[in-house]
Amino acid sequence: MKDVSSMTERELKDTVNNYRKEISQHEKSLKGVF
Repeated sequence: MKDVSSMTERELKDTVNNYRKEISQHEKSLKGVF
């Protein structure tokens, strides 16, 4: 993982958006299991 202090604001937003996408995908797959 990159050092957060060296990342630009746009890179931070992209990273957060990617995490949110991954989390929502995991939540969908978890709902499919239960």
